[in-house]
Amino acid sequence: MAASRWWGWGLPLSKEHLLNLGQFGPFASAILLTALGTGRAGLRRLLSRLVLWRVSPAWYGVALALPPLTLLTAIRANALISGQTSTSAPVDFLSDVIPNFLFVLLLGGPLGEELGWRGYALPRLERRWGRLVGSLVLGVGWACWHFPIWLAVGSFTLPAFGLYIVGTIPLTLLFTWLSSRARGSVLIAMVFHGSLNTSWIKLPIEPAFPIWVVLLWVLALSVVAADPLAWLVPQPDEISLREAQL
Repeated sequence: MAASRWWGWGLPLSKEHLLNLGQFGPFASAILLTALGTGRAGLRRLLSRLVLWRVSPAWYGVALALPPLTLLTAIRANALISGQTSTSAPVDFLSDVIPNFLFVLLLGGPLGEELGWRGYALPRLERRWGRLVGSLVLGVGWACWHFPIWLAVGSFTLPAFGLYIVGTIPLTLLFTWLSSRARGSVLIAMVFHGSLNTSWIKLPIEPAFPIWVVLLWVLALSVVAADPLAWLVPQPDEISLREAQL
């Protein structure tokens, strides 16, 4: 897609089909590497995280509410600072937001990405470097994975992409915090990711994006400061311990 935009190369498929295929790269990589590394037993453990739904309802609430609350806070703060009134089109939850969320959950990124990021990569990074450093590495990798999309859609500038990376890192820390509280559930990470993407679609965040990044850093540093030992010392969870023994 980027080559088509910048150099006029032909595309074998439509942009929509390429985007739908590309978002499942982390999913496919997680399946392939797990099958090669730990076989069927590893695949069962990996996929068990995808359907791990028996966690406290409070964490579902956090996963659903945190993205729109932080985005709305940033939008309101930007309106106060700039003196401009923030406007957004009214939305209907039953006929608009909920169907959009379900579509995004399955075909808008969460399903295609989270099994790779939080299901496969994060436990291994935590085991090697600890939760904090592992999350920082994952945040940079996650942001750079989106780089071709930035080139393809025509919104790429170095300052904008740099700010995107700066914002993705604390967001990754929050993903790690939520996943750890939900016993490593990839489903919770998908819900969080789906709420985030849906909120991005429905709310006018672009002018307030720098403020949102600052807010993300405040929240991320707060959760790290609340339990620094858990973030600094490698503490693999139960599933990761079983994987490490294979």
